[in-house]
Amino acid sequence: MPPGDEEPLHHHRWPSVFVLDGLHDKVRDISPDGVELPPSRDVIQAIEAWDGQSSLVVNMAPQPLGRVLNKGDTSIHGIRVEIKG
Repeated sequence: MPPGDEEPLHHHRWPSVFVLDGLHDKVRDISPDGVELPPSRDVIQAIEAWDGQSSLVVNMAPQPLGRVLNKGDTSIHGIRVEIKG
């Protein structure tokens, strides 16, 4: 996701594993009505345990409707795998 880019409105109904190999602290979750949301607890816990040397792996709970905005000056990159029961 390039700098300044914003994803379309979407949701994640199922738990997932998110592997990020490009990340910074200016990524924001935005609610359907445009309100900036606090960082996900799952992401915060993963970042606190991360050594910063390898990819960041986050076990994600399902997420409601929203979108992601990259407010930073560099790209972010990751792959999310949803576990559909």
